[in-house]
Amino acid sequence: MPRPPGKTLIDSSMPSCNCRIMDLLQSSYLNVLDGVADGIYLADVNRTVLFWNKGAERITGFSRDEVVGKSCADNVFNHFDDEGLCLHEEHCPLVLTMADGRERVAEVFLRHKDSRQVPVQIKTVAVTDELGNIVGGIETFTDRTEVHEALKKVDMLTEQSLIDPLTNVGNRQFADLELGSRFDELDRYGWAFAAAMCSVDDYSRLVEEFGPEAGGKALQLVVDILKDAVRAFDFIARWSESEFLLLFPNPHDNETLTSILERQRTLVEASTLEVGGHSIDVTVSFGATIVLMEDIAESLFERLDKLLLQSREEGRNRVTVG
Repeated sequence: MPRPPGKTLIDSSMPSCNCRIMDLLQSSYLNVLDGVADGIYLADVNRTVLFWNKGAERITGFSRDEVVGKSCADNVFNHFDDEGLCLHEEHCPLVLTMADGRERVAEVFLRHKDSRQVPVQIKTVAVTDELGNIVGGIETFTDRTEVHEALKKVDMLTEQSLIDPLTNVGNRQFADLELGSRFDELDRYGWAFAAAMCSVDDYSRLVEEFGPEAGGKALQLVVDILKDAVRAFDFIARWSESEFLLLFPNPHDNETLTSILERQRTLVEASTLEVGGHSIDVTVSFGATIVLMEDIAESLFERLDKLLLQSREEGRNRVTVG
């Protein structure tokens, strides 16, 4: 079979077994692959790179001369998963494909010649001879940098739209979404949850006397304590200027819920806020309830408002569960 001219595709000094692999692929087909924008390379079962197209050169920064004829196990263009694990040997998709013949598709990162990580989507397929024996493998990889950056930007904008910038917990919109999910789980699976409204006591007086900066610091102090006191699967969001909504899955009973909130209340009470040379005592009041199967958002917040009001009327710095 005639070969393409020059070193464009394969060096004539390649071992005969590797030339046989190339014989399985028509030279015209290889020329088409060389013009594809995606990266494409061919390796034998010993992982020696036999073909490296122009797309691979562009995406990785490695020229054909630097790669062809060398083992991909020795090259620096190794793939990594999103946790930084190097996908070589038993984790290499191409090695796995050449072992069992199964096609594989994965989202990974490759190391560019200049050491930066390039997000790519790879696909691996086995190359077989006329008897069906696997004699090599082909990997294609598509540069996903623009998609990756776009997704990161979407995630960032989404997070920014759902996070309260002052306290760095969920905002009212996030709370509405989370509450909707909890109600859906209650309706579909019977998964119980409790809700609590936490209010910073005398917040308006604090701001009036010590200024907005003191108010912001008081809110951040309360949030930091609440975040340390809640479990990883509990939820907290800023509901209004000085109120926070907390959601607790599997509350068991009112006594358990009261115990959780009393711990949070006492931790806030034991803390002191230092502002402009003044030591300010900060306390919080809670109204909390276990959500009922027949509840909707309106009935839940009507009950929470009454329970929180009861805590305030009874002197603040207290927990009322009902």
